[in-house]
Amino acid sequence: MMAGVRKMAGGASATSEHADDRILAVVRGRLRVRMEAGAPAAPGATAAWLRASDAMAIPARTVYTMEAMQESEVFLYADRTPAQPELWGV
Repeated sequence: MMAGVRKMAGGASATSEHADDRILAVVRGRLRVRMEAGAPAAPGATAAWLRASDAMAIPARTVYTMEAMQESEVFLYADRTPAQPELWGV
């Protein structure tokens, strides 16, 4: 997924990996995000449930899968500064 806004239909999923750190923010809807470093997302992967105004950091080289629980709109920030390692809301 490239940086910017993306709309996802309810039930849709997308798997991505990036060379640099990213921040994923939910603008509208609900997502389940599953992350696992260096391997495709699997049932044992770390999962987070996000709703509108939630955000999470995606570390570099981490494979993650976004699953839309309902029609959703997400924003992927292209950079993350070391001075702000976590983003708690949008």
